[in-house]
Amino acid sequence: MLDESGGVVTRTQDFEPGGQVFSRGEWLTIIRVNKSNGAVSSVTTPNYSFLGYSGTMKVTPDRITDYKAPSAEEAAVASQAAKRPPVVNYPGEGFREMTKA
Repeated sequence: MLDESGGVVTRTQDFEPGGQVFSRGEWLTIIRVNKSNGAVSSVTTPNYSFLGYSGTMKVTPDRITDYKAPSAEEAAVASQAAKRPPVVNYPGEGFREMTKA
């Protein structure tokens, strides 16, 4: 993914949740695309496996060396996984309480 001048190509418009980016020798699944002024500033992915712990991290486009677009199924699964439940202040079925009564 190097252009003719030898620089890293930042594909700012192509990144989609569910796709995969290659960074530091590992394929990572994109959870979220973070933009600033319409351009991709970073993508949120799971941590590198060599770090030894779970969680997420932000990878900037300059660290990304390759990209695989998601299939329609992968994109649908990623969008469902990224949805957060509503924040409410009343009890209900399936709600998680955050305060003590």
